[in-house]
Amino acid sequence: MSLALSSQDNDFNSSTATSKGSWLVGGGSNLFFNSTNSKVESNGQELDGLNTLSITLGVGAGYFVANNLVIGLELPVTFSRRKDDDIGFNVRNTTFVVSPFLRYYFGNTNIRPFIQGNIGFGSSKSKNNSDTIIANPNDPLVFQPIDTKSDIFQYSLNGGIAIFISQNVALDIGIGYSSTTTKPDTSDIKFKNNTIGFLAGFNIFL
Repeated sequence: MSLALSSQDNDFNSSTATSKGSWLVGGGSNLFFNSTNSKVESNGQELDGLNTLSITLGVGAGYFVANNLVIGLELPVTFSRRKDDDIGFNVRNTTFVVSPFLRYYFGNTNIRPFIQGNIGFGSSKSKNNSDTIIANPNDPLVFQPIDTKSDIFQYSLNGGIAIFISQNVALDIGIGYSSTTTKPDTSDIKFKNNTIGFLAGFNIFL
Protein backbone atom coordinates (compact mmCIF):
# COMPACT_ATOMS: atom_id res chain seq x y z
CA MET A 1 0.00 0.00 0.00
CA SER A 2 2.80 2.41 0.84
CA LEU A 3 4.56 1.70 -2.43
CA ALA A 4 1.39 2.39 -4.36
CA LEU A 5 0.81 5.67 -2.56
CA SER A 6 4.34 6.88 -3.18
CA SER A 7 4.28 6.14 -6.86
CA GLN A 8 3.80 9.01 -9.30
CA ASP A 9 1.77 6.68 -11.55
CA ASN A 10 -1.31 7.02 -9.32
CA ASP A 11 -4.52 8.32 -10.84
CA PHE A 12 -4.26 11.49 -8.73
CA ASN A 13 -1.59 14.14 -8.22
CA SER A 14 -1.20 15.80 -4.81
CA SER A 15 1.66 18.09 -5.82
CA THR A 16 -0.49 21.25 -5.64
CA ALA A 17 -2.17 20.40 -2.31
CA THR A 18 0.42 22.32 -0.28
CA SER A 19 0.91 25.19 -2.72
CA LYS A 20 0.83 28.83 -1.67
CA GLY A 21 -2.76 30.06 -1.34
CA SER A 22 -4.21 26.64 -0.39
CA TRP A 23 -6.10 25.90 2.82
CA LEU A 24 -5.67 23.04 5.29
CA VAL A 25 -8.66 21.85 7.33
CA GLY A 26 -8.37 19.23 10.06
CA GLY A 27 -5.37 20.19 12.13
CA GLY A 28 -3.19 17.15 11.58
CA SER A 29 -2.42 16.08 15.16
CA ASN A 30 -6.08 15.68 16.03
CA LEU A 31 -5.70 12.30 17.75
CA PHE A 32 -2.92 11.98 20.30
CA PHE A 33 -2.23 9.12 22.74
CA ASN A 34 0.49 9.48 25.32
CA SER A 35 1.99 8.68 28.67
CA THR A 36 3.28 11.64 30.69
CA ASN A 37 6.00 12.13 33.28
CA SER A 38 4.84 14.83 35.72
CA LYS A 39 6.62 17.15 38.12
CA VAL A 40 5.31 19.60 40.70
CA GLU A 41 6.93 22.98 41.38
CA SER A 42 6.35 24.74 44.72
CA ASN A 43 8.42 27.29 46.65
CA GLY A 44 11.32 26.90 44.24
CA GLN A 45 11.41 23.12 44.66
CA GLU A 46 10.61 20.54 42.00
CA LEU A 47 9.14 17.19 43.01
CA ASP A 48 8.20 14.08 41.09
CA GLY A 49 4.46 13.92 40.47
CA LEU A 50 2.08 11.27 39.24
CA ASN A 51 2.01 9.41 35.95
CA THR A 52 -0.71 10.56 33.55
CA LEU A 53 -2.55 8.83 30.72
CA SER A 54 -4.35 11.10 28.25
CA ILE A 55 -5.95 11.43 24.85
CA THR A 56 -6.18 14.63 22.81
CA LEU A 57 -8.81 15.38 20.18
CA GLY A 58 -8.79 18.53 18.10
CA VAL A 59 -9.77 20.42 14.99
CA GLY A 60 -7.97 23.19 13.20
CA ALA A 61 -7.33 25.08 9.98
CA GLY A 62 -4.44 26.82 8.29
CA TYR A 63 -3.40 28.86 5.26
CA PHE A 64 -0.34 28.22 3.08
CA VAL A 65 1.63 31.47 3.09
CA ALA A 66 4.27 29.85 0.89
CA ASN A 67 4.69 26.53 -0.89
CA ASN A 68 4.67 23.76 1.77
CA LEU A 69 4.49 26.29 4.65
CA VAL A 70 1.19 26.64 6.50
CA ILE A 71 0.24 28.87 9.43
CA GLY A 72 -2.93 28.06 11.34
CA LEU A 73 -4.84 27.53 14.54
CA GLU A 74 -5.75 24.32 16.38
CA LEU A 75 -8.29 23.84 19.18
CA PRO A 76 -7.24 20.68 21.02
CA VAL A 77 -9.23 19.20 23.92
CA THR A 78 -7.41 16.78 26.23
CA PHE A 79 -8.97 14.23 28.57
CA SER A 80 -6.52 12.85 31.13
CA ARG A 81 -6.34 10.85 34.35
CA ARG A 82 -3.71 11.12 37.08
CA LYS A 83 -3.78 8.06 39.30
CA ASP A 84 -1.85 6.37 42.09
CA ASP A 85 -3.49 3.21 43.43
CA ASP A 86 -1.07 3.01 46.37
CA ILE A 87 -2.54 6.12 48.00
CA GLY A 88 -6.00 5.96 46.45
CA PHE A 89 -5.42 9.09 44.37
CA ASN A 90 -7.52 9.58 41.22
CA VAL A 91 -7.97 12.90 39.39
CA ARG A 92 -9.59 13.46 35.98
CA ASN A 93 -8.78 16.53 33.87
CA THR A 94 -10.41 18.19 30.87
CA THR A 95 -8.19 20.76 29.13
CA PHE A 96 -9.00 23.19 26.31
CA VAL A 97 -6.21 25.10 24.53
CA VAL A 98 -6.10 27.69 21.73
CA SER A 99 -2.95 26.77 19.83
CA PRO A 100 -1.44 28.65 16.83
CA PHE A 101 0.84 26.41 14.76
CA LEU A 102 3.44 26.49 12.00
CA ARG A 103 3.89 23.43 9.77
CA TYR A 104 6.28 22.66 6.91
CA TYR A 105 6.01 19.83 4.36
CA PHE A 106 9.03 18.40 2.54
CA GLY A 107 8.82 17.45 -1.13
CA ASN A 108 5.80 17.12 -3.41
CA THR A 109 5.22 13.36 -3.64
CA ASN A 110 2.20 11.54 -2.25
CA ILE A 111 4.11 10.67 0.93
CA ARG A 112 5.67 13.78 2.53
CA PRO A 113 7.54 14.27 5.79
CA PHE A 114 6.47 17.26 7.89
CA ILE A 115 7.42 19.11 11.06
CA GLN A 116 5.10 21.27 13.16
CA GLY A 117 5.49 23.60 16.13
CA ASN A 118 2.69 24.85 18.39
CA ILE A 119 2.32 27.29 21.25
CA GLY A 120 -0.92 27.50 23.19
CA PHE A 121 -2.85 29.01 26.07
CA GLY A 122 -5.98 27.67 27.71
CA SER A 123 -7.66 26.34 30.82
CA SER A 124 -8.51 23.04 32.48
CA LYS A 125 -10.98 21.62 34.95
CA SER A 126 -10.05 18.90 37.43
CA LYS A 127 -12.26 16.58 39.43
CA ASN A 128 -10.76 14.75 42.40
CA ASN A 129 -12.21 11.26 42.97
CA SER A 130 -9.56 10.20 45.50
CA ASP A 131 -10.30 7.77 48.30
CA THR A 132 -7.76 9.48 50.54
CA ILE A 133 -6.78 13.13 50.95
CA ILE A 134 -3.31 14.47 51.71
CA ALA A 135 -4.07 17.45 53.94
CA ASN A 136 -0.82 18.25 55.72
CA PRO A 137 -0.48 22.08 55.48
CA ASN A 138 3.33 21.71 55.59
CA ASP A 139 3.29 19.46 52.50
CA PRO A 140 3.45 21.34 49.17
CA LEU A 141 1.28 18.60 47.67
CA VAL A 142 -2.14 19.33 49.15
CA PHE A 143 -4.98 17.62 47.29
CA GLN A 144 -8.56 18.63 48.05
CA PRO A 145 -11.78 16.78 47.12
CA ILE A 146 -13.19 19.71 45.12
CA ASP A 147 -13.35 20.72 41.49
CA THR A 148 -10.59 23.15 40.49
CA LYS A 149 -9.81 25.36 37.50
CA SER A 150 -6.33 26.04 36.14
CA ASP A 151 -4.54 28.21 33.60
CA ILE A 152 -2.55 26.39 30.90
CA PHE A 153 0.58 27.26 28.92
CA GLN A 154 1.78 24.71 26.36
CA TYR A 155 4.28 24.29 23.57
CA SER A 156 4.92 21.29 21.34
CA LEU A 157 6.96 19.95 18.42
CA ASN A 158 5.61 17.19 16.17
CA GLY A 159 7.01 15.33 13.19
CA GLY A 160 5.88 12.56 10.89
CA ILE A 161 4.60 11.77 7.41
CA ALA A 162 1.51 12.85 5.50
CA ILE A 163 0.16 10.04 3.29
CA PHE A 164 -2.10 11.39 0.53
CA ILE A 165 -4.91 8.91 -0.01
CA SER A 166 -6.47 11.20 -2.61
CA GLN A 167 -5.51 14.45 -4.29
CA ASN A 168 -6.85 16.57 -1.42
CA VAL A 169 -6.95 14.23 1.61
CA ALA A 170 -3.95 13.10 3.67
CA LEU A 171 -3.46 10.82 6.66
CA ASP A 172 -0.94 12.05 9.24
CA ILE A 173 1.13 9.58 11.26
CA GLY A 174 3.89 10.75 13.56
CA ILE A 175 5.35 11.38 16.97
CA GLY A 176 5.34 14.51 19.11
CA TYR A 177 6.75 16.14 22.22
CA SER A 178 4.87 18.68 24.34
CA SER A 179 5.49 20.60 27.55
CA THR A 180 2.51 21.82 29.59
CA THR A 181 2.52 24.08 32.64
CA THR A 182 -0.67 24.10 34.73
CA LYS A 183 -1.35 26.61 37.50
CA PRO A 184 -4.50 26.14 39.63
CA ASP A 185 -6.45 29.32 40.41
CA THR A 186 -6.47 28.52 44.13
CA SER A 187 -2.76 27.79 44.57
CA ASP A 188 0.78 28.94 43.72
CA ILE A 189 1.76 25.36 42.85
CA LYS A 190 2.68 24.75 39.21
CA PHE A 191 2.36 21.33 37.57
CA LYS A 192 4.74 20.67 34.68
CA ASN A 193 4.11 17.77 32.29
CA ASN A 194 6.57 16.63 29.61
CA THR A 195 4.89 14.35 27.10
CA ILE A 196 5.96 12.11 24.23
CA GLY A 197 3.19 10.48 22.23
CA PHE A 198 1.97 9.14 18.90
CA LEU A 199 -0.33 11.22 16.71
CA ALA A 200 -2.69 10.42 13.85
CA GLY A 201 -5.32 12.39 11.96
CA PHE A 202 -6.76 13.42 8.62
CA ASN A 203 -6.30 16.73 6.80
CA ILE A 204 -8.25 18.12 3.85
CA PHE A 205 -6.54 20.50 1.42
CA LEU A 206 -8.65 23.10 -0.38
